[in-house]
Amino acid sequence: MDSLPVLKVLLIGPGSVQSGSSLAGVNLLPAGNTDEALELLARERFDAAIVDNRIPPVDGEPFLSFLKRSFPKLPILVSSEKPHAEPLASFRVMGAEAVLGPKDLSSAKEIAKTLTWAAAQVRERGKTALELEEAKADLVLQRTAYLKLKESQKQAAMALQAMSECNRLLFLHEDEKVYARDFCRVLVKRMGLKMAWAGFLQKDESGAEHLVPIGHAGYERNYLTRFRLKAWERRYPKSLAKRVLATGEPVTVPDLETPAVDFFKVEEALRRGYRSVLLLPLKSRSHPKGLLCLYSGEPAAFGPSEIAYFTHVAGELAHGVDLLSREATHRFPPGTQAPEIKV
Repeated sequence: MDSLPVLKVLLIGPGSVQSGSSLAGVNLLPAGNTDEALELLARERFDAAIVDNRIPPVDGEPFLSFLKRSFPKLPILVSSEKPHAEPLASFRVMGAEAVLGPKDLSSAKEIAKTLTWAAAQVRERGKTALELEEAKADLVLQRTAYLKLKESQKQAAMALQAMSECNRLLFLHEDEKVYARDFCRVLVKRMGLKMAWAGFLQKDESGAEHLVPIGHAGYERNYLTRFRLKAWERRYPKSLAKRVLATGEPVTVPDLETPAVDFFKVEEALRRGYRSVLLLPLKSRSHPKGLLCLYSGEPAAFGPSEIAYFTHVAGELAHGVDLLSREATHRFPPGTQAPEIKV
């Protein structure tokens, strides 16, 4: 028959030296004071600790509480000359599993039984605490997911309302420039943008292409006048706007404060509170190529879902401008020509 494993128990307190002994299945190691106890606990592994109720506090904190906080997985019991007179509840609050008397310490069988029970209690509480922490973590994740869903639903409702208002503009306007301006106003108002503008390519007498804004809304503060500067004209062939118009694909600048960011007049944009930018192509069948440029006051404001939504928005704007342009052509008598879009 296999012998039972020996339990290694630390006795802490003034009477531990006299009480310490080796009983059948229990190895009792004495520690006369807190310093000796902490030294032993740091050096060796114990199955449990029995603390004399007379042991003094450590730095004003009851030693029992200090020991439980320092070694949360260690089963701790309290020894007392009069166990039935001690307030068990107060000891339990500080981390003790039970209060033992002199008779309990004299019987190896009783000690082993009590220590096995105390160890089971500690394990069970540890398991419960872990399950509680996991439950709390699940609640945090669920709340986060709920808030994200709520926010996404709110954004979806705002996007739907913005699109509905933009579609109604076609029934209110006949002029492409006014239509583009009000279209940008809806985006700024409903989608929380800092500024939005739309522009189209035009050729001058020499045949050179120029990107000319036709409508804007939001905090612009003469920012668009920079597009008439010679510096812009020189840089245009290699600019992000040129890339968008050439490829027909949107381009985003996540943060204008990024060092060496590839954008025209970054300092002017930052001065007006712009942090991230989305450039979208305006594609239509009969109208010159154009650009819808959106500015947000937040960095990284245009993620994949926002880019997908605003790409659809740009398509609606391009379709509306194309439709109004063709309707304007039909309103003029034969032999006449509709005026070009002017700033």
